[in-house]
Amino acid sequence: MALFGNFLALLGAIAVTGYFLFGQTVRKRLSLIPYTFIVYGISSLTLVIYNLVIQESFTGYTSDTWLYFLALAIIPTFFLVIHFSIGRSNGLMPPRLPWGFYSNLSEHPS
Repeated sequence: MALFGNFLALLGAIAVTGYFLFGQTVRKRLSLIPYTFIVYGISSLTLVIYNLVIQESFTGYTSDTWLYFLALAIIPTFFLVIHFSIGRSNGLMPPRLPWGFYSNLSEHPS
């Protein structure tokens, strides 16, 4: 089970890296609102496809579960400022991999 958890952590790291590299490239051409719409759209489509692949029903949940779904939709909305800030900074930073930044540290003045 620990190996599966490590695999999921690796997939998560790859997804976050892809998100930042994609965001840094796309944000150079798109403003923040269309960029955010695309990111949320891709996320929603991914979750729908995942549900269809594992054959999970979209209906039949209890009212308590629907309250949890509602909370999961509303509460993160308050943290959109953080997500917008990340999206905004993606448009300001050049796209590069982390080791590209660290390899040039010796060239910068202290």
